[in-house]
Formats: sequence, structure tokens, C-alpha cells
Amino acid sequence: MQLPFTLPPYRDEILGSWLRRNELHNGKGAWRALIRKTGAGPLDTSVFDIPDFTPALETLVKALGAPSYDQVLLNLTTLPYWLAFDAAPRGKGTLPGTKNFPMIYGANGALVHSFRHFNQQYRCQVGIRYCPACLTQDIRVTGEPYWHRLHQLPNVTTCPEHHLCLLSMCMRCGRRSERDERGHIPLPQMACVCGCDLAAARVPAPMDDVRLRLVETSRDALAAGIPVYDRTHVHAFLQTRTTLGEHKTIVEHAYGEYATTLRVAQQRHATDVKWVWFPDYQTIGGMRAVNVCALFAALNLKLPQLNRELSERRPSTAVATLANRSRKADRPPRRGRPRPPPTVGEAKAFMLQHAGTRPGAPPSRGTHIHYWVLRLLDPSWLTRHFPRIRGLSAPPSINADRTSIRRCMADHSRREGVRTDRWTLLIQSAAGLRARVRDQTWFDKQWTTYNPGPPRSQSPDSTRTTEPRPRETASLLTQRVQALRNAFHAVLFEQGYPAGLTIAELAARAQLGYSSARHTLRCDPELLAEVRQARSTLLRRRVIWAVRELQSRNDPLTVQTVVDIAHLPYGTSARDLVRRVLAEMIGNRTGP
Repeated sequence: MQLPFTLPPYRDEILGSWLRRNELHNGKGAWRALIRKTGAGPLDTSVFDIPDFTPALETLVKALGAPSYDQVLLNLTTLPYWLAFDAAPRGKGTLPGTKNFPMIYGANGALVHSFRHFNQQYRCQVGIRYCPACLTQDIRVTGEPYWHRLHQLPNVTTCPEHHLCLLSMCMRCGRRSERDERGHIPLPQMACVCGCDLAAARVPAPMDDVRLRLVETSRDALAAGIPVYDRTHVHAFLQTRTTLGEHKTIVEHAYGEYATTLRVAQQRHATDVKWVWFPDYQTIGGMRAVNVCALFAALNLKLPQLNRELSERRPSTAVATLANRSRKADRPPRRGRPRPPPTVGEAKAFMLQHAGTRPGAPPSRGTHIHYWVLRLLDPSWLTRHFPRIRGLSAPPSINADRTSIRRCMADHSRREGVRTDRWTLLIQSAAGLRARVRDQTWFDKQWTTYNPGPPRSQSPDSTRTTEPRPRETASLLTQRVQALRNAFHAVLFEQGYPAGLTIAELAARAQLGYSSARHTLRCDPELLAEVRQARSTLLRRRVIWAVRELQSRNDPLTVQTVVDIAHLPYGTSARDLVRRVLAEMIGNRTGP
């Protein structure tokens, strides 16, 4: 059956919006006849983003003029974004109904088999977002508003075209776009039921450099198509740019107050869309697409860099080489013995310091060996300083811990695909920590058992040296300092909008790694002081740039226009700064 009108999708339109427009323009009678003809069910017609494949849905989209089901997924859903960062290896299979779309990973490293739950879980967190300026622009260009695909991506909280905050509800009554009685999400409206003009509620967004890069990286991922790599290669690519555990510091430096955890973001509800959601992952290997994209932007990395690194290698070994970097099984076994357990006094000092930095956290979280030293050797002090853990039960006996460790090692040796080596599993388990404290002799024997191999030795006539080479080290440090200084001056005196002097920005311009740039800044107090001084005057330099920009355009010079052009945070302090700078500039112009 052919509809009276088959409307092609608009630029950047999402699947649910395209289906609702076809239903609206053809009328409910023709639309219901098409649904009965194709056999599509309620779940097929109520889809908004990524659908679950059914033959009836494939027939429906082809009847509406789509070339194929694959093209619908590529051009009308956010699936390319998730594939760019969370694609599974080809050996895991392909998405149902597609020719060569790989599966994607979801929560806890499991493959996503149903996008319905995936969409609901994600959409209830971010809502359905729109740009007020895009509503007016869509009316002017196409004659009707529609939902944009880019606006629905995680962490895309501002419109890249109009630099306005994306909204998910009415600013007056708080009403959001909800599904109707049929489960459909209606097309965007120009006015709320309360009478508020949705296109007029425009909130300028503070578009700093890193947030601009975050939007650009998200848009690049949306246009990336079908990747030739999987998630393992993306994580390995990031691990070559950072060290273990460093990603948290990078995100804090890049996003500052905008960085938060997913749990805190959920507590703020979906109406607050200005935060970057970054769960507290201990390693890069546990990150998902939202977090990987944020880390790409913080490090000033681009997806083409990953594709280029893969293409510069031989096709047969490029992917495998990158993937092997992130697999612990390919690393050499750890031969060093763990450090001796701390004394009771050291454990007490560490626990008090930890409690001061993380008030309210359980004493066993993040303390590991220190907690068990006090739990086994001085439990009264532990219960006295941490009243929440009164009534501690007796820990397992030494024999029980030995049995648990042997059983754990035996089970590990029979499992395949586990990347944690035996020694790491032993020393990080609770039984292993207790054995390190009260059963050190037996624990040392286990180290010999699970770390076979001859002891390291060095012949007297060996030419190997372990002494540092101060001349080469000093020369290398001098080169890095000079490279960072050149990058600093390039950013500081660059024409246009003053850029933020983040470590990631300086490292990218100096062609250094983030860790190398940070270490170099710490080794050169003079350069570090200059960078800090430039950071303290960043807002002032942006105000001066905005004033000169308005003067060159002959636009009205008011406090509000300067705040908007300079992308300053809203508040009295920013307005006071603008007034002081305007007074100084006008006074200098009229002075003698």
C-alpha cells in the first residue's frame, strides 16, 4: 500500500519524529491502513530512537521511502554514536536485521539485545531535549518543528549552532514531552499548554573550549558510520594517552564544577542538563560511551586520530596491536613482592586522614590493608573512632582464609578469558589482605607458588646500568619546558576569543602527553606561575575581547551584551567585572 504522502526526513531528524510527521500529514485513516498492511505492532510505531528489529518495522520504513533498514539506523537514530565507543568485536555477532552492524556493549560489559530497555533507561535520565532557536528556525525553513537527533545525545547540553542551553521542559510550569496514551512521543510544540512560548525561553550557554569540543566529538561520533574497530581498541587508544587512574584528574581539570557522577546526576533529576555524567570508574577499561566521549574531549582528541592510527598499521595487525595494549593477560607477570603491611600507628593515621577527606564513607572503602590491620590487631580503636561499625563479627580463621585462597586460585586456573593474573587476584582479595597481616610466612610461600621462574640476577660483568643519566634527562626536560612555553604563548596571544589554559590544551599544542605536560609544569615553577596568572585573568581578557568585538560591530555596549558575547557565568560577580572593565576602558579613552 502507498500513502498519499511519503515525507523524506529532514536534516538531523530522529526516527520517532519522522514517523509522527508521516502520520500527521497522511491522516490517521491512511496511517492505520498502512500499519495493518505491514503488520507493524504498537512497539514498532511508538519507537523514538533505536528500534528493536522486526520484519514488520523493516517493511514499514521501506514503505515510507527509506532505502533500507540499515540506512534508517545510520541516519535517523543515535546508534552510530554508541557504535563509535561501545562496539563489540565482530565475533560477538551482528545486530538483528542488519548486514554488518556490530553488537554494542551495555551495562556491566553485557551485550545489548533489547534497545527498548536501553532507550527507556537512558531517556528517563536526559529527557527529550530541544533548542528554542531551532524551533523558530525549523518553522522558517521547513514549515514545521521536529526533534533533532544531535540534541538527544548524552552530554550534548547546548545547541552547537545557536549556543543556547537545550531544554527538556517548559520553563514556566515544568511540563515535559511525555508519551501519549498510545505510547507515542508527539512532535515538538511551539507553545506549552500553560501558554508559555517555548521558542522564546532562550538561555545562553557558557560555551568554553572543552564543552565545545565535547559537542564536536559527539557530532563526529554520530557521523562516523560503522566502525572498523571495537571498544577494546578505543580503550587501548586512550591508555596510550593517560596512565592508570589519571582519567579522574583529567576530567576534574577539564570540566571542573560540571563533572559529576551518574548517581548525583540522577538525584538532580533529568531537568538539570548542564552536567557531564562521569561515573567513578577505577580504570579506563570500565568506561562506557558517555564517559569515553567526555575523556576524548578533555584530552583534545578526535576520532579521526584513532582511525588514522589504525590505518597507518597493517590491516591484519592494526586492530590486534591496539587491543593487546589493554589486555592484562598480555602484560608480563608481576614479580615484585607486595610491600609489608603498615604498622598499627601508620594504619591509624591513614584511616583518620581518609575519614577526613571522605566523611560518611564506610571505613573499609578505599582503605584495604589499613582497615584489616586495625580490624585484626586493634578492633577496639576501630569501633571507638567509627561508631557506625559497632558489633563487628569475628573475622574468618586463618585456616578458612587459606582454604578460600586455594579454592579461588584453583577456580581461576580453570577459567578462560579472565585477564586478572593470579598474583593480583591473591593480594587484592579480602582473604589475601588478612593473610598479609597475620599469616605472612604462608603468604610468602604462596607468592613463590604463583610466581614461578628463576630469581632475577645480574652478572658482575654485565653492561647494564641502572644509574640515571642526568644530562639526557635535563635536556629532555628543557625541551618539554620550551615546548610548553611556546604553546602557552601561542594560546595567550592568539587572536579571537581567549581560550582556556588547561593542561590538556597545552599538552595538545606542545605535542606532549597529559602526564608529561603536568609533570613538566610542576618541575618549572616559573612557567607554572605564569600559567596560573593567565588563568586568573581569563575572564577579564574575555570581557576586553567582547567589548572590542561589540565596538567593531557598532553594536550596543551594555553589561548584558558583554556578558552574552564573552560567555561569562551568570551572577553578580561577572556583572561587576564587566562594569569595572568598562569603566577602566572608558576612563582611559577620555583621560588626558
